[in-house]
Amino acid sequence: MEKVIDDERSEVLEIEVDHLGVFSRLIYLKLAHLPKLRRMHGRALLFPSLRSIVVVSYPSLRKLPFDSNTGMSKKLEKIKGEQEWWDGLEWEDQTIMHNLTPIFSDP
Repeated sequence: MEKVIDDERSEVLEIEVDHLGVFSRLIYLKLAHLPKLRRMHGRALLFPSLRSIVVVSYPSLRKLPFDSNTGMSKKLEKIKGEQEWWDGLEWEDQTIMHNLTPIFSDP
């Protein structure tokens, strides 16, 4: 699996992802042992209820599906993962990294 949501499938899927909030009730996200996972989606996704993310064994995951507003919310409290993985992430905007770094920890 290279992506959680295939953003190349159709325009209908884009409408569902953007407007119906596919992850609107997701509180905890653990991504573990998917060595081919490169990204969750091509664009930022809404996670209005997300409080915690745990990332385990992800040498290929280089982008998180967040924009510069993510992390400003009081809901997202922590991101756990290996420091080497965190240091290798690619950011669309340095504001995203700045917002999320205070809640990141190495397990």
